[in-house]
Amino acid sequence: MRAISKAKLPYNLNIFSEFVAGKLLESPKLIEHNIEKILEAKKTLFEQLQSIEQLRVYTSHTNFFMVETKFPAGQVFERLAQTGILIRDISGYHPRLKSMLRITVGTPEENRNLVANLRKILEKMDSPQ
Repeated sequence: MRAISKAKLPYNLNIFSEFVAGKLLESPKLIEHNIEKILEAKKTLFEQLQSIEQLRVYTSHTNFFMVETKFPAGQVFERLAQTGILIRDISGYHPRLKSMLRITVGTPEENRNLVANLRKILEKMDSPQ
């Protein structure tokens, strides 16, 4: 079982997902429309994250950003998680990533919620408690 688990992809697709993916591939205009929406959401999220003084956002050709915070990444991650927002704390992956978070582009509403909560959290961390 361990040998099989090593070869298994981390995100398996069930038969329903495979069927839907096949149908989507038959509709290139729908795919293009969704790509445009994601790219617009990504651009907006990048601009909003860049406007937060306590962050440094790295450009990306993917659907996520690496974000450097001047506070311990684990603390920012935990405080966001308490609001129901999950991002990835990548600070333990490598010493050079010690203050880094990974933020995936969501829907416009999810992105607004993320940015609003992130601003509040960082403002509280920035001011003496």
